[in-house]
Amino acid sequence: MNKEKKDAFENAAKHFEEPLFAISLFVFFASIARSFLDKATSDYLVAIMFVSSVASIYFIYLYFKSGKKDYYSFGIPVLALITTLFSWYAGQKSGWDMRDFMVFSIVFGIFLLFYALMIHKILKPGAAAIFAIFLSALLIHTAPAFTFSWAPWSGKYIAEITDPYFYYRHAKFVVENGYSMEIDKMTYPTAPINHGWGLYFQPVLIASIALVLSPLNMDVYTIDLLSGGIFAAFSVLLLYILIKNLFYDMRPYNRIAAILAAFMLMLSPAFASKAIATNSEDDAMGMFLFISSFSLFAIAMRKKSILFSILSGIAFLFLHITWNGYAYALLMFGIFAAFYAIINFIHKKNCVEHIPYFIIPMIMSNLSFLFIHPRGELPPISSLFSLSSLMPFIGPVIIAFLLEVIRSRLYGKLRVEGTSTGNKLENFIQDNIFPLGGFILFAGLLSLFFINPTDILNYISSLLSVKVARIIAMTTAEQNPMCSTINADCILRLNSSFGIGLLFGLAMIPILAYFMLSRRSMGAVFVLSWALPMLYGVISKSQYQFMASVPIIAMGSTIGLIVAASKKDLESLRVIPLIVLVSIPLFMSIGSSMPILKPFGGATQMQYGGNNEEAIYWDPTLQWLKTTPNDTVILTWWDYGHIITAVSNRVSMADNLKGVGYIVQDLARFHVLETNETKALDIARKYSADYVIIDWTMIGKSAAPHFIATSNLTTNEPGESEGYGQCGFSPQNSLLKPKLVPNSKGGFDSIKKVVFMCNIAGPYNEYIGAIIFDISNDKLTGTTVSPVTATDRGLILNPPIPWETWKKEHNASILGIQSPRDIIGNSLNYGTDRYIGFQTFNTLVYVPEKFNDYMMTKLYLGDHMEEYRQFGLTDINRLEHFNLVDGFLGDKQDNSYYGYVKAYKINYPEMEDAGNSSNINSLMR
Repeated sequence: MNKEKKDAFENAAKHFEEPLFAISLFVFFASIARSFLDKATSDYLVAIMFVSSVASIYFIYLYFKSGKKDYYSFGIPVLALITTLFSWYAGQKSGWDMRDFMVFSIVFGIFLLFYALMIHKILKPGAAAIFAIFLSALLIHTAPAFTFSWAPWSGKYIAEITDPYFYYRHAKFVVENGYSMEIDKMTYPTAPINHGWGLYFQPVLIASIALVLSPLNMDVYTIDLLSGGIFAAFSVLLLYILIKNLFYDMRPYNRIAAILAAFMLMLSPAFASKAIATNSEDDAMGMFLFISSFSLFAIAMRKKSILFSILSGIAFLFLHITWNGYAYALLMFGIFAAFYAIINFIHKKNCVEHIPYFIIPMIMSNLSFLFIHPRGELPPISSLFSLSSLMPFIGPVIIAFLLEVIRSRLYGKLRVEGTSTGNKLENFIQDNIFPLGGFILFAGLLSLFFINPTDILNYISSLLSVKVARIIAMTTAEQNPMCSTINADCILRLNSSFGIGLLFGLAMIPILAYFMLSRRSMGAVFVLSWALPMLYGVISKSQYQFMASVPIIAMGSTIGLIVAASKKDLESLRVIPLIVLVSIPLFMSIGSSMPILKPFGGATQMQYGGNNEEAIYWDPTLQWLKTTPNDTVILTWWDYGHIITAVSNRVSMADNLKGVGYIVQDLARFHVLETNETKALDIARKYSADYVIIDWTMIGKSAAPHFIATSNLTTNEPGESEGYGQCGFSPQNSLLKPKLVPNSKGGFDSIKKVVFMCNIAGPYNEYIGAIIFDISNDKLTGTTVSPVTATDRGLILNPPIPWETWKKEHNASILGIQSPRDIIGNSLNYGTDRYIGFQTFNTLVYVPEKFNDYMMTKLYLGDHMEEYRQFGLTDINRLEHFNLVDGFLGDKQDNSYYGYVKAYKINYPEMEDAGNSSNINSLMR
């Protein structure tokens, strides 16, 4: 061993001998080990962790006593105690809370380890911080893919039964066929969708990784489960790089802002809503490429590097073929370029210095047509000339050159020193600014003759309006505004998604504007151009929460730059970052279930993945579907199309793309509009459907298909928004312990009441607020309901009236997934181990008059119709040609998961007649 290596080894050994360093290592590894131990053993380990943490305080005391004063060393016992606290909390919790506290115990253990590496000068502070954040982000965002012993199904299902299964299906198709899917034969059987024009680089990449790692038994499903969390962690790292380079002129404070940005993004619920393991949509990869593009652009601007500009263009190109968020990236990039030119003009600086580094990514990203087209077809070059591509590109270039021509005429040309390609290009533009500017202005004016002014106005209008006009899209929850008005309640809603990053960001808007105007800060222009439009967008449409998460946090992170302000400028504000960063997390944690981390989102980010109940409840049905013939066609609502085609490989009439409007409306009409069984069969026959599948969620969202069924898709004239009323068992309003009441015979009756509270899903005067079952001596003696009245204070319950009276007046029904005996009997078992807390056993369904004869009522709510009729709760008749499939009533092998999903075989009359004829002929023979 040479002397240099020997010295390094001895130096490292000294650190291990140092008590604080040894304690840090022990607590870190103990936080990991605690996750694999039983409760009794882990309790002992936590006790040792606590003793070690307290011992670290004693060692610090000894150091100070000996004259070795290092105030940074106090961070060791603080982090060690927090790590121990979270490990202890994990032992007191169960389920997902236990998982979350375990994960955050390890997270704080990671921060403890790297803090120890920093104060012992093994790593520099910036490197230690970003390593800790990156590894913690990786752990937090991949945790939902882990399987826990107390939940053997955890980590085994994709988080959402909707869009993630679509991308998984495409990745699986690439693995099985060697190319990307084009004509989809598994959905919209009468009008297959052409996916040859789709943005599907994400599933292609997932499939490629799966093929490369197949020797390690890593299949496409496993890679798909993990991908969102991995992209999330690298996005956190890239945001650090982006903020550091955007505000490079404010170093070293730019590192403070960059670290704060990475830390807040790591804990952001809005970011985790799409970027987390088990959520395998294209959003996580799209955001990774989004931040990559702009990080490389920021580096290109700082270094005046054409190479980094080209790399930015490559990332931008990949973004274009991956994610629809590219449209916003393109627009935002154009806004930045235009405003940066204006700010430079105000400061008499080169207005086109950024244009070469702006043009290269813009041009390269628009080459996506070379990749996005069906096999065998020529690339659609016409896509280069769309307004959505040209306006954010041409407009800023014209503005920049126009301003630079004026500036050069007024103040003269500006040349830069250096021999790099970027500097030479900048000087070339300066030397030829008048001919270049004249040519660009002439080309811009000439282009106006080829563009319809109306198209320009429509394009601008589309940018300003985010409201949805199409009927089917109106029924999607994420299309709704997050806030109807800007008020305190709106700020609270935003804060619950974006954490204190939002509060920091709002406070920093005027400060960033100051930096932009007074210091010509490129970072301030960029962040405001990025965040402000997205803030407006997310308020107007909740769908943009994920897309808005990164720019809002980037804006909030700039609070770390206030200390960069000069004394003369903002003396009184210099202490704000320290006060805010210390006091707000502690203040906002009071009374929260997740101490310290609550202001940043707490444990919520992990709860966006891994525990998807719908996928679990649907699994028995999906496995049964695999046993049906390969050409089986399923009539079901579009929500379940992706999971049926991806897992069971069976044809679904529609899927979550909602790609063929008239088919979606036919499905809506079948479920909650048609009352004639013959007409319902006609809809099923049109698509050669074999089975109808309905699940529990269709009750709660029945207003959406009813709205689509009664709307005009051509004129977008909206229909009726009305659905079933869900009546959940209310133990607090019920009388479950018998009450003895004197009767007329001189004895006592044992009285109980079982109450179900109902939601209002339409005009209040057509609905009830509660159902009350009176039980005397263990026999049902009466059913009453509480009508609803509107007052100035809102809707209130009226005194109960007999159900028979209401039923005669309103021709309504009360039904359920299970029998009335099972639902009422289950309620009486509340508080015992015999009580079933599953929704199909503790919920009744109020059926308003117009819904009585709808197909969904007679199918999904019709399996115990006779018993509900005996209880006097309905007068509805059963259907003839739809039969519940064996195994979906729950009497044998339960494919329905306690009635959550039910399948019905469609018996067409012509098929029955053909079968009967065949039987008669055989008898005659």
